[in-house]
Amino acid sequence: MSGGVDSSVSAYLMREKYKSCKGATMLLFLNEALGVSSKYPCCSRENIIDAKAVCDVLGIEHEILNFMNEFEECVIKKFVRVYETGGTPNPCIDCNKFIKFALFLEYARKSGLERIATGHYARIEYEGVSVARNSEPEGFSQIEYDVSGLERIARDEHDASRHEEFSCDAELDRISHDEHDVSAFMRTSQGEQNTSGLISRTPGRFLLRKAVDLSRDQSYVLYGMTQEQLSYTDFPLGSMKKSEVRELAGELGFVNARKHDSQDICFVPDGDYAGFIETYTGKKYPEGKFIDASGKVLGTHNGIIHYTAGQRRGLGVAAKSRLYISEINTETNTITLSPECLMTKRITVNDVNLIAFGELPENYSASVKVRYRQKEIPAVINQVSSDELVIEFHDEQKAPAIGQAAVIYDGDYVIGGGTIAGVAS
Repeated sequence: MSGGVDSSVSAYLMREKYKSCKGATMLLFLNEALGVSSKYPCCSRENIIDAKAVCDVLGIEHEILNFMNEFEECVIKKFVRVYETGGTPNPCIDCNKFIKFALFLEYARKSGLERIATGHYARIEYEGVSVARNSEPEGFSQIEYDVSGLERIARDEHDASRHEEFSCDAELDRISHDEHDVSAFMRTSQGEQNTSGLISRTPGRFLLRKAVDLSRDQSYVLYGMTQEQLSYTDFPLGSMKKSEVRELAGELGFVNARKHDSQDICFVPDGDYAGFIETYTGKKYPEGKFIDASGKVLGTHNGIIHYTAGQRRGLGVAAKSRLYISEINTETNTITLSPECLMTKRITVNDVNLIAFGELPENYSASVKVRYRQKEIPAVINQVSSDELVIEFHDEQKAPAIGQAAVIYDGDYVIGGGTIAGVAS
């Protein structure tokens, strides 16, 4: 529970559905430690107080989970590293992958809880059946927290050692695909049948589907969820519109019913990525040269972290026509500018996760989204290895940035996706 309206209404719906539940707020960073102004509420005392106030209204427990070390290791440091190497990261996807649906789920299961729920707008199905469960969570752990200090009262030595030994690579190895547990779960599932053609091609698998409210759909940032994670997760808002969520929050008397939604990356709320990186690392990234395709110097750039592939605004280069960033070379500290935006029909994708299939069929025709707010693009996808896809678009597209996600859709259903590793010119 972030303190926002979506997770608060999700908590209410889970309480109504399962009767016995609890709320938890993940403490991912302290604003002061990252140099983030206290006027931004994410991970602030004010947000935690709002989350606890909602839990009080619902009559359920609330606790704070300190995942600051893991968040820094897997999300913030990767964010910095990708920008330093000329890419464009997506920290929301990494947070979902390593924190929300890995550590948070692990904590819940170790605490004796049967399911987790978040305020994401998406839907989960199993062979066309909307996932539900009859049994109630049990075994709540009794752990005390100091809300005013935003710190967990340390009572668990094992938890302390986990923070010290944690690594992203180890966490990836740990995430299991336990089909036995998934099958056992489905024996208690129920829901309405869906007759999509996709279902008949994906027997025995959990499916991720777009939200009913497409303007709020977040399936793009959830493509990394495994079968096990999907089997233990509820998205209560997947079939609701945002207006309905706010209306329900108002009827319930929630303090955050009219609270503004967060828009930017939580630890860079002002959108100044380069400023954040310089503050966080303590580095001043060196200036370099803007060049054209022939190597001619066109101007001076302010440091590679200030730019991303395809960018045309804010370059500070006088030219008769528009110029676009077509290449960022970290070895030479140069940025190549071109009079036309780089176009492509072919990209390669690694760090692959498939949801609808164990292995993608050959020459699979689907649609692909390479930017969060973009419509899907028709393409043919081939899986060349367990961790690499080649995507061929039907028509030339504006080249996406390396480091961003390519997510494959069949209608409303997420087939899978991965990280863009190469773009053919």
